[in-house]
Amino acid sequence: MKTKTWIISGISILITTFVLPGLVMAQLPPPTEDDAHVFKKEDTWSPYAGRNFPTQVYFGDTHVHTGMSMDAGAFGARLMPEDAHRFARGEEVTSSGGLTARLPRGGRPLRQHGLLSAAL
Repeated sequence: MKTKTWIISGISILITTFVLPGLVMAQLPPPTEDDAHVFKKEDTWSPYAGRNFPTQVYFGDTHVHTGMSMDAGAFGARLMPEDAHRFARGEEVTSSGGLTARLPRGGRPLRQHGLLSAAL
């Protein structure tokens, strides 16, 4: 009896989640010429006019684990905080897997770097 109740509940959840919203959306009329004022197109001389998001994005790393952290060390991280700082400055380091790694963009250093290892 419990199984039947679970099946009926599951079917009703599926119907209300996937079927009913589609039926409701199908009833909406398509936009008309009268709706054009809602999405009014404005001509500007610059593609950057009206931006309201950051335009100077700084790349960095705000949470770095090293071999001193138990959770990272358990998964094979063997590099120490000094190695993380060298990497953030754009220097080449040898990873825990034996591969050499360096920041892209010509090795330019990060603008921000936070070594927040749990062991420190």
